[in-house]
Amino acid sequence: MNKILNFKGKWRSYQERILNNLNFHLLDKKLHVVAAPGAGKTTLGIEIISRLNKPTLILAPTITIKNQWKQRISDAFLNGEEDIVSTNIRNPKYITIITYQALLAAFCGVEDIEAEETSEEDDEVERTVCKRFSNTKANQIVNILKNSGIKILCFDEAHHLRKEWWKALDYLVDNLEPEQTGALTAT
Repeated sequence: MNKILNFKGKWRSYQERILNNLNFHLLDKKLHVVAAPGAGKTTLGIEIISRLNKPTLILAPTITIKNQWKQRISDAFLNGEEDIVSTNIRNPKYITIITYQALLAAFCGVEDIEAEETSEEDDEVERTVCKRFSNTKANQIVNILKNSGIKILCFDEAHHLRKEWWKALDYLVDNLEPEQTGALTAT
């Protein structure tokens, strides 16, 4: 299968070391990348996704970071003609990028996920949403992801995960059964 994503830049030395040993790092089907803010974790994550060459769901802690992923894919990996990125969990594409809050909201049956995402800093809203968690709704979302061929999960800024998101993440991993998971973190 041809690679859809192709990096247009030059790798930093630590990125190159990781990429040169990627097969070893992926043996247990879990990858955890720890690097300082600004060290290029997003770009490295996209390259790892590119090398795995399978449909991927990326989860980010904020709308800003979600949008940064989309922009970085467009700027550094695509030639502009490919329409392979979605930010809608109910309409996934080759790469789907959502917030952790959007996953939880979808698993709770919230239809207006964008409104739910704008409340991402409100812990009270998250606790309320979490009380509405529905296995039926979660199964519907997992089935959408399975039917779209999602095989890879990427958890960005994993050190920012809130306890309200864990139930949704555990459910996602247990029921989607991804071929590979990766976490990017600064701590």
